This record gives sequence, C-alpha cells and structure tokens, in this order.
Amino acid sequence: MRFAQTLGALILVGGLAVVLALLLGWLWATPELDQRLFFGIWRTRAFLALCALLALAVVAALAAFDRRRAFRAVAVCVGAVAVLAVLEIPAALGLIDYSRAFQGGEGGAGAKAVPHLEVRGEAPQDLAHAWHYPLPWLPFEFKADRRGYRNAPDREDADVYLLGDSILVAGLVPWEQTLTHRIEAASGLRTMNIALIGVGAERQLRMLLDARVPLADRLVLHFVFEGNDLGDLKVERQDGAPERPGLAQRSLLANLLAWLQRKSDPCRLAMERRTGDLAGRQVLFHWTDISFRGLEEEIPAFLEACARIRAAVHERGGRHAVVYVPAKIRVLGPLCTWPAESSLRGHEAHLNPLRERLLADARARGVPVLDLSEPLAEAARAGRTPYFLADTHLDPVGHEVAAQAILAWPEFQRLTRRVR
Repeated sequence: MRFAQTLGALILVGGLAVVLALLLGWLWATPELDQRLFFGIWRTRAFLALCALLALAVVAALAAFDRRRAFRAVAVCVGAVAVLAVLEIPAALGLIDYSRAFQGGEGGAGAKAVPHLEVRGEAPQDLAHAWHYPLPWLPFEFKADRRGYRNAPDREDADVYLLGDSILVAGLVPWEQTLTHRIEAASGLRTMNIALIGVGAERQLRMLLDARVPLADRLVLHFVFEGNDLGDLKVERQDGAPERPGLAQRSLLANLLAWLQRKSDPCRLAMERRTGDLAGRQVLFHWTDISFRGLEEEIPAFLEACARIRAAVHERGGRHAVVYVPAKIRVLGPLCTWPAESSLRGHEAHLNPLRERLLADARARGVPVLDLSEPLAEAARAGRTPYFLADTHLDPVGHEVAAQAILAWPEFQRLTRRVR
C-alpha cells in the first residue's frame, strides 16, 4: 500500500510538472518581441523555469519506476551545478572572460589594426548572418598597410585622409570600387584610410594622432555614420579605455545561455519585423530607432568630440571637413512598402535626429559638411540601390555615388586646391 501511494504521488508530481510547464510555456510565450528569444518564443528566465519543471517531471518519473536511476539523475544535476559554480569562480574574480571563447576572439579583418594583414575568402552580409537568412556569401579581399588600416598602397602619408569606421573599411567592397580608391583615381590625390570597424569619435581622434601622419596642408575628411556612432561614443565615454567587461559579460553561464539562445532562435521574427519590400526585393534594416533611442543625451558629447577632431587637425596645419553618411532606413525607407507585421511602418519615426543637430552645429561653427543623404537617395530613386540588401553598409554603387558626390563638392575642390 505504501509503495502504491508513493508511486501515485511521484506520478502526480511528474504529471503536474508537465502540465504546469505546458501551461506556463503558453502563457510566457512572447513571440511578438523584437529581440532574440529561445526558439523564438521564450525569454531566458521563462525558458530556465520551463527547463526546471521538465527536469522535475523526468526525475519524478524515474523515481516512480527506478529509484536508483532517479538518484543518479539527481547526482548528475548536482554535479553539473557544482562544476559550473567552480568554473564561475575565475570569472567572478575577473581572471577569465568566457565571452572570448563564445564570441570567437577580437573580430574579423578591420576590427583591429593588424599591420600588413592580408586576408581573402568569402564573408556573409552582416544582417543575413545575424538573422540566419540564407544568402550566398560574397568574395572579399582585405589588405592592411603598415598601420593596420585597409589601404592597398602602403604609404608614409597622403594628401587626403579618410577618418571613420566600417563605412570606410568596407570589407565586402573590392578595393578598386571603394570610395577611397575612386577619389584617388579620379583626382590624382593620394588617399589613405584611417578607419576600423566599430570605433567612435573619441577613438578615431586617437587613431589619427597615433598614426603620426603629417597633417599640414593636408585634408582630413571625417566620416560620420548615423547608425552606430552615438552608441560607440557612449561606450568610449564610460571610460578613457574600452570598458572592462562586467561579470554578466564574463560569466560562463551567461555566455552559454546566450550561445544556446543564438543557436535556437534564427531571428525569423526580428527579420520579418525589420524587412521592407523594394520593388519586389527584400531589404533588411538594422540601424533604425535603436541607433538613437536612449542615446539622445550623447549628441552634445558627440558634437564636441567632432570639434576636438577638427581642432587637432587645425592645430597641425591641416584642413578638415565632415561627410555625413545616412543609415539605410533614411535612404531606402521612403521607397519601401512594409509588411503588416513590420515594426518599420511609419519609417519617419526611425530617422536619427543626429543629422539635423550636426548640420545646425556645423553651420554655427562654420564647418564644411557634405550630407550624402540626397545623392544616395537620388541613386536609389533611379533604381541603383546604394546599400547591400541584407547588410548595414554601402555597396559598390553606394561607394561610387559617395565618391562622385565628394569629388563634385565645391568645398572638397576648395580644400584640396593647395594640397600637395
């Protein structure tokens, strides 16, 4: 009788755990969220709670029919927790950063200045890769100069320096089609990139000064990209050096969960909510309102950082101008139609206010600014799409349009008139 009662209780516990897991799994499902979720359905806490309930159901079922196996299952779980706790101690003490193992090191070509780096192969468009969108990879060839920046010619100096981030690195664009090469080929002026992926204005200034290139009578074109420049600056402003990762970033458990989340969620919902239709072609967008929501307070600091770049150039006898590069949503948004589930319907709400603030500040300070928004939009209206459809960056058409706009800009012609 006692055995039957125990068996019944264990079966009841297991059954209730399964029913509760199913009920909570349904109640906690949040597929409408525009973020990465476990299996595209559950937040992390909800997923862990469901896993615990299912584990309880399994242990109860085992205990009902084979107590020895149930004991072993519990022992394995307790042992796994103990091992995880031991492995977490070095991360808690700041001795180990497990994110390096899960994120694959320091990034790809152009993310770090590696002198004379030469890499070729195939690479995906960034949004297609992040959202597991099946598109063929594109061939690329990357060659860095003695300072570690993408420049086919390795030079001591140049007539025109292009200062910025991934817009200039342009890893998916062949060198001969980049705006850097196009400007040199058309004008005869020696050009040089000083650019890395994901760097903000503070670091760009350090890169320019650390390059130790002569600036007297030379032109520095500072490329401002409205997509990630505010976020990059915020990270750099939090400390004079790159922010030391906190425990949440170093933790083995946190990184393991994030890795499992990435593997389980193809970001289908996020892709559908950030997709537009451009004349029958699917266009993926990333830099929308996330590029400025909560970052508006960084705009004055960004404008001051740009002013410090300009002051540093002028102090060394150089000339300075700004080239403003719009996000894809500003150029292609007016030409797209949006699915019913898209979060970008009413795309005007996703336009970064940095553009108007920077242009107004430039007028007040007398700074030459070339806004590429209209030249790129004009090309798009003519059927020449200036961005990769599944990437955040300018494609070869975009680089061609940007180069032509710079070369035709009266301020560029004036500023380079006396450049050696």
